[in-house]
Amino acid sequence: MWKIVSLAHLAESTQIAKLRYVEDLYQHADEVLEKNSFDDALADLDEEAIATALESWFVSIRNQAQVTRADEREFKYEVQRG
Repeated sequence: MWKIVSLAHLAESTQIAKLRYVEDLYQHADEVLEKNSFDDALADLDEEAIATALESWFVSIRNQAQVTRADEREFKYEVQRG
């Protein structure tokens, strides 16, 4: 996660691509765990909650189609829209 903090030197498109996956993980964790509880699980070192979120997220991304430039543009638009 700390690598995310130091993205300033990368092109905007690269930053968006990297952050897209982090955002996707958090959205998935909100669905699997309680909303906004993934940070708490990380802070508390709740291995069961973290494992549940990560395992189901890995399965979900393995079953997705490949990410396209259109997906990246849509994500960028949603982030900027706020």
